[in-house]
Amino acid sequence: MERPDRSQILTAAAVSLLVVTAWFCRQGWLFIGMPDLPRNMLRSLIYFGLFSAWGISLHRRIIQSAIRHSLIGTACLILLWMVLRTVKFHFVEDPDIARLFWYAYYIPLLLLPLASIYAAVCLGKPDDYEPPARMRLLFIPSAVLILLILTNDFHQLAFFFPAGSSTDGRHGAVYYLAAAWIVCLQFTALGLLLHKCRAPKNRTVIWLPFLVFAAGIAYGAAYNLRVPFVRVYFGDMTSVFCVITALIWESCIQCGLIRSNTRYETLFRCSTVAAQIVDENYSVYLSSDAAALLPAETLRRTADGPVQTGGVRLSGAPVRGGHVIWQEDVSALTSLLQQLEGANEALQDKNLTLAEEYRTRSRRSRLAEQNHLFDRMHSQTEGQLRELSALLDGLERTGDPEAMTPLLARLTVIGAYLKRRSNLIFISEDQRELPVSELEYCLRESAQNLTLFGVACEYRLCLTGTLEFWQLLRLYEVFEQVTERALPRLRALYVCVEPAGGAPVMTLRLSCAAAPDGWNVPGLLAEEEDEGEWRLEYRLPEGGEPLCACSDG
Repeated sequence: MERPDRSQILTAAAVSLLVVTAWFCRQGWLFIGMPDLPRNMLRSLIYFGLFSAWGISLHRRIIQSAIRHSLIGTACLILLWMVLRTVKFHFVEDPDIARLFWYAYYIPLLLLPLASIYAAVCLGKPDDYEPPARMRLLFIPSAVLILLILTNDFHQLAFFFPAGSSTDGRHGAVYYLAAAWIVCLQFTALGLLLHKCRAPKNRTVIWLPFLVFAAGIAYGAAYNLRVPFVRVYFGDMTSVFCVITALIWESCIQCGLIRSNTRYETLFRCSTVAAQIVDENYSVYLSSDAAALLPAETLRRTADGPVQTGGVRLSGAPVRGGHVIWQEDVSALTSLLQQLEGANEALQDKNLTLAEEYRTRSRRSRLAEQNHLFDRMHSQTEGQLRELSALLDGLERTGDPEAMTPLLARLTVIGAYLKRRSNLIFISEDQRELPVSELEYCLRESAQNLTLFGVACEYRLCLTGTLEFWQLLRLYEVFEQVTERALPRLRALYVCVEPAGGAPVMTLRLSCAAAPDGWNVPGLLAEEEDEGEWRLEYRLPEGGEPLCACSDG
């Protein structure tokens, strides 16, 4: 238990004063001359007000709903007990009816320990926790004892009245069973509270509820033994037991056995959050120990937004009746931010340098790739380029149109070959296998150019799928070399490419006005079927590379 604050001290003093006033009302020392009924009613009203206020405060203070409901039920049972006592002593004159009210005392007496057990079991559980159904079995002994006491006039097992008396009762076996049941349940409830308590068990204040409980047992024993001092000065057993019951649970709350949402000011002061609560004029009302004291003018500036003062950032928000202002130490964050800004600037400079280097390397790579492609195309078409240059020179020197025709025909065929060959080289940079349609495009363009000069051309491809680059290029090179050697005497050309075994075979049928001086193509089989009619066959080898495309000029 922490040191009580001013409001708790005032509350405890006011409650003590009211209890003492009620005690004096019973004794009548301070109320000499006042009739008994108003004096006793004043005493009852004091107790009604105290226990009602206690029940209302339980609703406000206790956090867990199950424990809150059980403690409020305890307050309601205490009020019921006080109502029965007040009615019995001040409004009932028939002794038989008064005796029934006396029996009814044991309804709250036997139900109060059940509420205590319920609260103890629910302690530390989730808010939606429901006690196990077997706990309802505890209600059976209490209900049986209540029934036996209420029907005592038929069997007198709880109380018996010697010599025909109807008020001076003696205790029977049921009474002692009820007393033992009450003590056992209440002691079990306090034991469960102590077992579940999170506070250190060696703290003396934890045992306060047990001391109050022991005082209640001692009072009950002294009352039943008819000790004169107790009977004279503390003879109102109902009031004493009600006060003791309330004290037991209030001491459990105050010493931390039962959690409550009180002592907010102490919690706020001990908080590690540097915060302050100020009024409308920004005068500090409450401050945590971690908060630094700042001028009101500085605090007032937080109404427009966060304020930076050195390495501390002040932020504020309106609350009812004032403002809450909290302080955040951002010195480490500010230093880190400055370091990040410096690192960001360095990274930006480095990124700019790297980007420029990357652009430079990219340009160099593109130029190197272009040079590589140009060198490759030049090396593989060097012979055709020399021949093309010679043909252009010949066109410039001759003035005879008939002499220009064969030159133009040869120039056109070589130009188409250079175009398609360069295209194949570009494509082969990304893929090593090319679709058969690329070979078709090559044959088609070359055939179209030959047609311009009166050569009847026809081609047929019986292949599908893809060919390796070297295979496609080898077929086209052979076609080109045969065509160049047959010009300008070529009149008709038929080309067929079809699969045969494991490799494609290209068959060419040519019609020439005069036989060429040898085909001079490696791997090409030539057969003259008739005068001026040739059948050529070329079968791709199992592996290899493209021929070096050189012509004889």
